[in-house]
Amino acid sequence: MIVDGQAVFPIPGYPDYFITKTGWVWAKRKRKRWLKQSIISGYRICSLYNRDGEMAKHYIHRLLLETFVCPCPRGMECNHKNGNRLDVDLGNLEWVTPAENVQNQILRGTHKSVIGCKQTKTM
Repeated sequence: MIVDGQAVFPIPGYPDYFITKTGWVWAKRKRKRWLKQSIISGYRICSLYNRDGEMAKHYIHRLLLETFVCPCPRGMECNHKNGNRLDVDLGNLEWVTPAENVQNQILRGTHKSVIGCKQTKTM
């Protein structure tokens, strides 16, 4: 489906909602509109209503992977390849193990254990 020139795809389990590959969510429920997003702990989120009318907040990065890749495999979590939690472009996301995610954060210098630590050069 095309909305405002953007290709949108149905979000699994939420028949009234669609998402672009860049993380914008379209609601066709009641008022047709692009959903507002908030930022919590550095991650983009939005609220969706399920079939029973119950509202829940969802991370945009998880909605993208679950829509375009697969449901979250057991024991996996989302990795932002470039370390920017706000960058939810599909090409920047992947499912990884928690250990792989921590290792990626350490390598990028975005893990809480290395933020603010001074790097020393070895001679």
